[in-house]
Amino acid sequence: MRACRIAIAAAAAWAGAAGGDDADGPDLSRRFPEIAGLIRHFEIRMGSGSAHVRLRVLTELTYFHARDSRLYPPFLRYLVGDPSPKVRWEAVRRLRAHGIFLAAGELPESFDVPLVGACRPGDEKSLAALRRIVAANPHPAAGWAASALAVAKDARALELLKPLTGSRNVFVRYAAAVAYLELGRRETALPLLRGIATTDTEQSGFYRLCSAEMLVRFEGQKYMGLLIEAATGRVRHGYADAGIDVLADLTGEYFATPEEWRAWWRKRPAATRPAPASRPSEQAPRRRRVRLRRPCGRPSSRAGRRPRAAGGGRPSAPPSDAGTLPRSSPGSAARPDARCCRSRR
Repeated sequence: MRACRIAIAAAAAWAGAAGGDDADGPDLSRRFPEIAGLIRHFEIRMGSGSAHVRLRVLTELTYFHARDSRLYPPFLRYLVGDPSPKVRWEAVRRLRAHGIFLAAGELPESFDVPLVGACRPGDEKSLAALRRIVAANPHPAAGWAASALAVAKDARALELLKPLTGSRNVFVRYAAAVAYLELGRRETALPLLRGIATTDTEQSGFYRLCSAEMLVRFEGQKYMGLLIEAATGRVRHGYADAGIDVLADLTGEYFATPEEWRAWWRKRPAATRPAPASRPSEQAPRRRRVRLRRPCGRPSSRAGRRPRAAGGGRPSAPPSDAGTLPRSSPGSAARPDARCCRSRR
């Protein structure tokens, strides 16, 4: 009951401050004028005592325009102090999506993580419970728990992350990669992110996009080609948050279609472009090696090739009776000697 009264009092204080009832409280429309211009009834909704109403403001702000590295982070940092642990987590999560990892001293006292519940960074009992979830199995809950432990800067989570990198669930693999990154293991994180960005075949392509974005944020624009291709797939499937806004945020440019983005990227200096990475489904099929028989009956993988002249150099001329056989068409494999085959039947 005491905890409930404290939560109600905190929400009331937040509502008074955000709504301007307190003379010393912040006027949010003046503090975040551009965001207030994007959200209808911003002051009233942010002053609501309902965490659900305040959370919808954040959802509405970022649904169609998921990234704005100039405009969003100050507002998200403000929401890290929200009375609701759910709102606090959503603010932290969206800061991480911008490549911003909060320092230990900036973390809220607690936040509420999907599928795993409350995380209290300063409480060893809470962190131990999250470690048990990570160690149990590579279920999506393990991915959320790994994310929470990384936010809490729990170094003991590092030894538990490796099994998650082999999960069949792309979210779990992505969560492990970003957790490695936040905990200072770039040499482990970046190859994992590259693997997801180049080979993942999940239909929505969401984590391909997220992985390519993190590579650009932490490794530079040499990975921009991967990000453009990931956004192209999402545009093709008609997703509202296709990734065009992510490209615009990271480059300062804006083009309406993936084709225009690709044309812009091709004009960039070659030094900034990575080598094209093909997915397994796009790789050329391996040519099957056929072992043929020479007229003498000995198997050889070099059947049909002209014999080389002694001492190397150019191939010697064909035998004098070669003119009696039709020539192989260019690009086709040499056929076994038909006369030899008939003689062995």
